[in-house]
Amino acid sequence: MDNLIANINRNNIYPPPEIDEVLNFFNSKPTRDHNRCHAYMILRYSVAKECKRIREFNAILIGQATNHLWNTSTSQEKKGKTYRFLFGRMEITASAINQIIVHEYKSSFKLIL
Repeated sequence: MDNLIANINRNNIYPPPEIDEVLNFFNSKPTRDHNRCHAYMILRYSVAKECKRIREFNAILIGQATNHLWNTSTSQEKKGKTYRFLFGRMEITASAINQIIVHEYKSSFKLIL
């Protein structure tokens, strides 16, 4: 695993990807529990993407690298416009989307009556 950590370019991990990219990834997984999407999961997505770039596909090693990077991240990497901030934006976006869906559902229900 030390070799993998040495080959990972932290500049490709921090800052996190754009919110649209992350939302597209998580929304493309129909069985994914969106309540389990949190800052650590977004980091894991970034680490897996970086590992794919360096041709490492072992899920166990990717998980270990994610744990290592999460535990050794500076407070600056976890604050501001980083993973926790992105997660907060995702929650707001998901909430807004749910409100639109509920509103559209209620509107269509009224039209049927």
